[in-house]
Amino acid sequence: MTHPLSLDGDFLRPHQKAAIIAFEEGVARGHRRQIIYKATGTGKTITALGLAYRTGRTLWLAHREELIDQPYEKARELWPDADLGVVMADRDTFLAKDIVFASVQTISKKAR
Repeated sequence: MTHPLSLDGDFLRPHQKAAIIAFEEGVARGHRRQIIYKATGTGKTITALGLAYRTGRTLWLAHREELIDQPYEKARELWPDADLGVVMADRDTFLAKDIVFASVQTISKKAR
């Protein structure tokens, strides 16, 4: 069975796969600063999770708790064996292997 976040499966939409491939091609060309811009409702969270699934350890930054909790829960659903962590307020699982979801405020305090 193909993993839902794999480019080989049918879960990711063609435009999501294209964004992931374009990002990876940019990395291969040496681009260190890239952005994936997508309109409301086009699956930014799923696209980002698909990219994280392919690229390895990922730091997911957000400004609000709901923008950390929602993608965390979606990752749990689509990638149940992933090692996920949260760095926010009193939660501190920075050593997670796959994705660390962090609030900008908390992570910037820890960097000082």
